[in-house]
Amino acid sequence: MKIDFACSVIELTKAEMKEAQKYGSEKYKELMNARRDNPGFRVVEIKAKKFKTPLDKLNMATIKAYVKAHGSPDQKNEFLVISTPHYTEDDVYIEAKPFVEIKKWFLAEFPKYREAMDNHEAEMKKIFDSVNAKIEAAKAKAARDACEKANKEVADYLAAS
Repeated sequence: MKIDFACSVIELTKAEMKEAQKYGSEKYKELMNARRDNPGFRVVEIKAKKFKTPLDKLNMATIKAYVKAHGSPDQKNEFLVISTPHYTEDDVYIEAKPFVEIKKWFLAEFPKYREAMDNHEAEMKKIFDSVNAKIEAAKAKAARDACEKANKEVADYLAAS
């Protein structure tokens, strides 16, 4: 639950809204308290933000290239069987499997790919956390410097009087 004072709304996700509709539930009590504290605020349902993982960007071209470069002959054959529409020996047409199933197969067959993506993501997080820490340190130093400069100007002004 989020209270947006600028727009005078109380925002709940779909799951929170569903729970708040149950009389006596914890979410119901929280919502009623928020409404008492903020009379006149509207209650609105918002979409929950979806957090993306590096594997969300995985596509068929990437899978195909990785299997071609790193797969065993058996894995390459399996990939072709599940990803390519074909006819059997009895002339039965077999559709290619949906991408979701191909992706599941790929991640099961090549666990090092997932591990490498997870390691890369962890490394990127470390780098960006370090950058953010440096930015915060620079802001804090600038604020201290500005405060010291202001105090010096006050001291100079009072000394001149």
